[in-house]
Amino acid sequence: MRRLLIFSVVAFAAATQGAVIEEIRVPSPSMGKDIPACVVLPDKYAADPGMAFSTVYVVHGAGGNYRTYATEELKFLADRHEFLFVCADGGKTSWWFDSPIDPSYRYETHVTKELVPWIDAHYRVIRDRAHRAIMGGSMGGHGACWLGFRHKELFGAIGSIYGGMNLWNFPNSWDIAKRLGPRDEFPERWREHSVVTEAMKLKNGDVNLIMAVGTSDFFLSANRELHNILTSNKVAHTYIEIRTAEEKTSGHSGEFNAMVKPIITAFIDNYFKNGEAQIATAVTPFVTRYASKVTKAAHGTTPAPEIKVPAPWRVVEGDEAKTGLNVREYYFTIEAPGRGLAAPRVELVWPGVAVKTVYGAKNMVRDGDRVLFTPTATKPPTGFTTGWSEGAIRICVFHNVEGVQHGLYRDRPYPAAEVRAQNNWLFAARELFRRAGLAETNATEGAFVQLFGFESNFPNGHVDAPPHFHVMLMWNAWKENNVGHYRLDGKGRITENAFLVCGNVPGYPRTGYFPQQLGETTHYNAPSGKTLFTLEMLRDGTGLVFRRPGVPGEYLLGSSEPVSSVCVSFREDGTRPWRELARVSADDDSLEGVLTIRTTVDGQCSVETVRYNPDTGERIKP
Repeated sequence: MRRLLIFSVVAFAAATQGAVIEEIRVPSPSMGKDIPACVVLPDKYAADPGMAFSTVYVVHGAGGNYRTYATEELKFLADRHEFLFVCADGGKTSWWFDSPIDPSYRYETHVTKELVPWIDAHYRVIRDRAHRAIMGGSMGGHGACWLGFRHKELFGAIGSIYGGMNLWNFPNSWDIAKRLGPRDEFPERWREHSVVTEAMKLKNGDVNLIMAVGTSDFFLSANRELHNILTSNKVAHTYIEIRTAEEKTSGHSGEFNAMVKPIITAFIDNYFKNGEAQIATAVTPFVTRYASKVTKAAHGTTPAPEIKVPAPWRVVEGDEAKTGLNVREYYFTIEAPGRGLAAPRVELVWPGVAVKTVYGAKNMVRDGDRVLFTPTATKPPTGFTTGWSEGAIRICVFHNVEGVQHGLYRDRPYPAAEVRAQNNWLFAARELFRRAGLAETNATEGAFVQLFGFESNFPNGHVDAPPHFHVMLMWNAWKENNVGHYRLDGKGRITENAFLVCGNVPGYPRTGYFPQQLGETTHYNAPSGKTLFTLEMLRDGTGLVFRRPGVPGEYLLGSSEPVSSVCVSFREDGTRPWRELARVSADDDSLEGVLTIRTTVDGQCSVETVRYNPDTGERIKP
């Protein structure tokens, strides 16, 4: 009997656990070369040598590689579910089939006939369909379904995140024509190599499939097409369409991928444990939502208040991005079916708790333990940031408070060291960019250098883990952006750069992540295509070397103890010793709303104080 299981899974990204990543090279007789892959081993793999594990193969999107998904997030999921991830390499744009015209692209054969047997022979895995799954995003979503549908004897469960299910719709994109030939010349070949065609061969019970897509995604119609084919043929599957087109997380983005991936892995884990179990299809209807945040006069652990609203309004529960409680505040979201409804009057009853104020509301009236108000926000106003501009430099400090952790940070120790280190990195970076002459807009070709931190309070589901700081070069109102995510370990040192390209950035082939390891250099490209500056990560994680092409000298942003301070140094060339220019530290008292930045030059310390609202982060002008 098919069992129906309904999960409530909160979107999150990952923090470091005990899992490890091994890089391997697998012989490919079909292509005459060795092909790399990453294996993510859960902590229990080493801790329990007698245990065999289930395996999830992960196939990347167009332009990616075997390292694309081999991240701290996947390490966390490996530890959580106690199975192996095998991150395959698909040759950038293979689409995970065997090309009928290019023998150097035989990645279907590689995964199914070479990689799976190699993993089975070299790792303690359970070697059967019931304990083997495949998942991927974008091109990898197509690949997971293509391989899973065609090799049902190998893969018991399949997960797709915004998969490109119908190649026919994109005749000039992502090198598909290089793999199949021009669509107009080979129409049948294009149809035959699309997942939507392969799906027509399925009968009920052949696959255990979960697929997710956002309503602003350019692959939405192809996902709906696959969903309709399977539904018409009565092939049971799980289809999740997140109808939040106004939100950034609904598009074809790394953020959406990170939000949905835990749902996919929960589905797969449930399959491994229970067989052909399914998550109920979740298609969000059109609703009207309002939200508010209620702050406490005194911080502390308290029960949640009671929220009273008239029917058909209800409080959205089970999603801490929308409703939650911490030592400082209670925030909530209410919803009712329909579009554009007027906000109802809300009654909040909170016995024994003094309410400081309500944000995202109007017409507040206090009456003993009751507070009456009308919500005005459409999302909980839980963001806690302070931002300002200094010429071409834009600063955004994300304030973090112990006891206000949500999302991934909820059940983990507060990342105090990383919080302090990221502020030191940020303001030392500001000092560097000032000295390097990039504080003026005429030096940045109209782009802006953006220096942002990270937040552990999960506002509106913002996935901001593991701890990191951002160095970005942006223009066109966030539509084009070079986004460096410099991730930090428990000592505040850099571990990698999850570099993200948004929009049309010259010099990069696509939107998406380009993961970079210690020792590698990131190029920050301006609208003209010129590399404005580069940042090279030191191999020991203690800093970044800044260079401007065509400009003599180089700067070092570095520290062996970044939790204490970060230095800015300079040298004329690589043969000279570094000369310290400034040492920077930043203390953020988020309970009082005071940020103190200390910059020491030649033994003289200057102090800059920034004051802000400790509930919202809004800057208080001197």
